Amino acid sequence: MATGLKTQGTQLYKVATATTAVEIGNIISGTPPSPSSDELDITSLTSTAKEYLQGLRDYGEGTFELNWDPATVGGTNPYHYALQVDFDAGTVREWMIGFSDGTATPTAPVASAFPTPPTTRTYLKFTGFIKSLQMQGGVNDVMKATLVVRCSGTPTLYQKV
Repeated sequence: MATGLKTQGTQLYKVATATTAVEIGNIISGTPPSPSSDELDITSLTSTAKEYLQGLRDYGEGTFELNWDPATVGGTNPYHYALQVDFDAGTVREWMIGFSDGTATPTAPVASAFPTPPTTRTYLKFTGFIKSLQMQGGVNDVMKATLVVRCSGTPTLYQKV
């Protein structure tokens, strides 16, 4: 029988400090960073067909749609406001997507940088900056926002053990 990983229960975290990750709540859909690569043309005059090598990989962007909560510190989700602050500052940070095969919140030992997420849940960890944060709304709807995080470097997939 085929199995799958449900999306319900997936959470997005940003690493706020060396030992603290905070959830970006109210996510309603998302696409993690996905790899593609350049192609290097190595065709010579003696080739009988085009020849290529794989070039550098580009992991692109993670795109997340959320129900916008503008609350500041003390509110139900102070980190939506903080997303705009990060965008304005051009902050590069680590992000983690916790998939639905567990519920463990990422934590780090005191005075230690975030080495690895918990092993009781599958995580995708990547470094990036907020490329765009677009708010939108319509008739008989709630205010939504589309968060685009540009991945820098290679993401790491940590599988649940």
